[in-house]
Amino acid sequence: VKDAHLTFETPITVKPHHTVGYARNLIHKRAHGAAIVVSEDKPVGLITEKDLVGADNFTQVGALMATSLLTLPADIDPQEAFSRLRDASRKLAPVVDSEGRLAGIMTRTSALRATVYTPAVDDSGRLRVGAAIGINGDLEQRVRVLVDAGADVLVVVTAHGHQDSMIAAVKRVRALD
Repeated sequence: VKDAHLTFETPITVKPHHTVGYARNLIHKRAHGAAIVVSEDKPVGLITEKDLVGADNFTQVGALMATSLLTLPADIDPQEAFSRLRDASRKLAPVVDSEGRLAGIMTRTSALRATVYTPAVDDSGRLRVGAAIGINGDLEQRVRVLVDAGADVLVVVTAHGHQDSMIAAVKRVRALD
């Protein structure tokens, strides 16, 4: 999560030989309802939930994908990305690096969001990440693992914050370096 791009969304990707059934099980995991079809890490098509309606689960994605892609360069300004998407009447577009490899996906919403909000980043410019931990078990070990993984904030959670065990857990966490 810390290494996620600050502007682009992480795309769902499928390959031309993947089946409609495979794509159906993935596409719903993103609000925009699309997957980028890639070959050798380069976008070659786009498949949406609408494209899959009525299609046999064993049909290959390559037979249904849209191949007229609008791609956006990785160094594009979010306002420019929004304008290009709007002007082309597209809801989303793959973002490619200088080699043409898929770097992410940009939707109109993500482009707009990038112009309105500034993400919380650490001193290295990576996203800040929080993690929740319970009060039972090897608390110190879990804290070490989460801090080593890059957590910026730890939240100690329990249903009864007023209990002595919760207060002791918070003290144990605060005592760690």
